[in-house]
Amino acid sequence: MIPREAHLHQQRGNVVLLTLMGLMLLGLAGMAALHRQLDEAVRLTGETRGGLLAWNQAASALAWAGTVNWPPAGEGWQCQSFPPAGLRGCMKAASRPGGVLLRGEGIRADSTPLFLYQLAAAGREGGRGQPVPLAGGRLDFCPEKTPQACDGEPLP
Repeated sequence: MIPREAHLHQQRGNVVLLTLMGLMLLGLAGMAALHRQLDEAVRLTGETRGGLLAWNQAASALAWAGTVNWPPAGEGWQCQSFPPAGLRGCMKAASRPGGVLLRGEGIRADSTPLFLYQLAAAGREGGRGQPVPLAGGRLDFCPEKTPQACDGEPLP
């Protein structure tokens, strides 16, 4: 026969063991939740970084497009690339008389294009040469009345 004190020690040992297992499960659940939260933060940070890179690429391309000596603007987009920096800028006649529309192109991480626009006056040499940017003319949306007026050929 087992003495009563030994039987109580066995029961206390089981309760301590169950309590420890419960605490370990709670800790494991908390760590799994933290892992999911950190994964989401890393994904969101990557998307934000990709967006900022595309924005900066488009802004650089737009600034560069403002320094190019363009031929007279036509109805369609005229595009030029600056391969060392991976920039691509475009120009076309704007709907306003004597105006041109510049476009800088960036590429997001998912390979979709990001465009920034700049309204400018045509070059001083009969529409040739460097366009003269208009104050407050830099936009992140198409300034033409119809969005189709800003559609261009897809990026290479």
